[in-house]
Amino acid sequence: MILGADYVVSKTLVTEHAPRHFRGKLLSMLAVAWAAGYVFAYLVGFLLSGVGDEPWRFILIASAIPELIVFAVRVGIPESPLWLLLKGKTQEAAAIVTRIAGPNVEMPSVPVAAARKQSRYRELFTSRHRRRTIVGVVFYVCQVIPYFALGTFAPQIMAALAVTNSLAAGATYNIFLLTGAIVGMIIVDRLSRRLFLTGSFFIGALLLAALVILSPSSTVLAVILFAAFALVLAAAANLEFIYPPELFPTEVRASGLGIVTAGSRIGSAASTFLLPLVLAGLGINVALFSCVAVLIIGGLVCCLWAPETRRESLVTLDRVTNIQHPAEHLR
Repeated sequence: MILGADYVVSKTLVTEHAPRHFRGKLLSMLAVAWAAGYVFAYLVGFLLSGVGDEPWRFILIASAIPELIVFAVRVGIPESPLWLLLKGKTQEAAAIVTRIAGPNVEMPSVPVAAARKQSRYRELFTSRHRRRTIVGVVFYVCQVIPYFALGTFAPQIMAALAVTNSLAAGATYNIFLLTGAIVGMIIVDRLSRRLFLTGSFFIGALLLAALVILSPSSTVLAVILFAAFALVLAAAANLEFIYPPELFPTEVRASGLGIVTAGSRIGSAASTFLLPLVLAGLGINVALFSCVAVLIIGGLVCCLWAPETRRESLVTLDRVTNIQHPAEHLR
């Protein structure tokens, strides 16, 4: 539950502190850090799997170390100035901006009255926000289903594809996830958000379909296609940290991220539960083609409805949705 809350809070806070011109790269660092943690968790779990009679205890204890480090780093992080403005705390917001951006940045002494209303989840499903809410949920769900399903069961999948060294296959998948996250950070501000979204879905679907069709002919080819798919998927996963926060104005950003993230957790849980059942009952081809179908659905929805947000400032987004902010410096 605590980790789920952090998915929402950390993305929202970093987004509202980040200037537009390097918001993408800054939020991509979260994706790289997440991928690094995912890879090291796999390696640590493997190294500790033979320690003692109940190795899971040592694995859980090891996970407490990075948590303590993060806690120490987070102590003293300032509140979001945009959020403070919405709550009418202009002086507190101005003090934070002065401390971060310097004394030459001016803030208004009186907050905009229209920005004081309470955010409600039902606001996300009104005509103003409905389409962006749907895009956010579908995009996130359609990314995490293959990400977690294939990542969690990479050794079993590669074994089913006749790759005998399942540990090496799993390690290869995880290494390319980290590599892909770094590649995504490099290119995220060089492409439009829409192109990155739709292209990654369709390219991922093509690579996964090729894996199913061509893997019986060559074990080496199976590993190459699986690794390439992992790289594309991990590069696109940068958008999970960047795109959803850019979809919503400040008044409903945290609520919107809560809905989007909740949908993604349901998708990841369902995929990790269903994939082994599909593998056992229907075979590897059906399991992988199901992931292909999920990727195509995500690509089509994003192609039809996903807005372009790369050059959009948070202040402009608030204005478009009838929230006027005088915080021009946060562009």
